Amino acid sequence: MHGQKIELINLSVKYGNFTAVQSTNLEVKAGEFFSILGPSGCGKTTLLRTISGFIKPSKGQVLIGEKIWQILSREIVLQH
Repeated sequence: MHGQKIELINLSVKYGNFTAVQSTNLEVKAGEFFSILGPSGCGKTTLLRTISGFIKPSKGQVLIGEKIWQILSREIVLQH
């Protein structure tokens, strides 16, 4: 099985007035390894949970391969 690239485009996640992730852009190509480093509370877990589909972004997109990863209610949908 071949991997897929992961791309974040202008991704932001807010909880009320608090911004956990702000305007983040990232591209991880298929087969690449990466790490997310930062102090406690900087949004690392929120970013990973958003990429995984557990949190809906307030703004921006998560692409897995060429498909947009979105959460609609409790279902995760890959748009073509």
